[in-house]
Amino acid sequence: MTKAVTRKGKVIMIATQKSQTHADMKKTFYTDFIVAKAAKTADGVVLTYKVPQDSRTHEVVKGFQNVLVIGDEVLQNAAQKLYDHAEQGGEKRFFTIDEAKAAVVAFL
Repeated sequence: MTKAVTRKGKVIMIATQKSQTHADMKKTFYTDFIVAKAAKTADGVVLTYKVPQDSRTHEVVKGFQNVLVIGDEVLQNAAQKLYDHAEQGGEKRFFTIDEAKAAVVAFL
C-alpha cells in the first residue's frame, strides 16, 4: 500500500469511523464520508482540512479518520464543483463510499 499525496487547496474526502450505542447496549459501527479541502499538508500528507460552510480547520485524527485523495484531474475538477455546491447548502456528507463516488461523478 502506498500513500497518496496531495497539495493544499485540493478537494479530498474524509472518511470518519463512528459508532452508536442502542438502548439494548449493542453497538453499531459505520463510516461516513465528507467532502473537504486540504488546508495544511506536509510532504503531500494532509494534516488539516476544511469542510464546507465552516470557517474552522480540523486536524486529521489518526485511528479514526482516513483521507481519500482524488488524484485524477478530471475527477478533481468535478469534486471542486461538489465542494462549491456544498458551500451553497448542498449535500456534503455521505454514508457509503458509493454515494460519495456518485456525488463526484454527478458533477462531470
